[in-house]
Amino acid sequence: MGNERVTVQNLRVLKVDNKLGVVVVKGHVAGPKGCIVKIADAIKKDPPVETFIAKARRLTLERNIGHEERLEQARLRHLELKDMRQQLQLVD
Repeated sequence: MGNERVTVQNLRVLKVDNKLGVVVVKGHVAGPKGCIVKIADAIKKDPPVETFIAKARRLTLERNIGHEERLEQARLRHLELKDMRQQLQLVD
């Protein structure tokens, strides 16, 4: 019923969002919603070797500087075109 420390091992960190202050973890986290969770590196195992997909993604991001801005512009343009199509359907 609380007041005890529980350690859960071998959970993967999927995403870290510094702007929102959110860490996405794959697996179960003990405790009620809104509680404080301590995350630490594994001591028993070495960190996993960078996989081919992760390395390729990292290299692609390093080579394409400013890709986030282009993606955001494309997303906004897509939303504009979607609104235009909806307006044309309403007129017809």
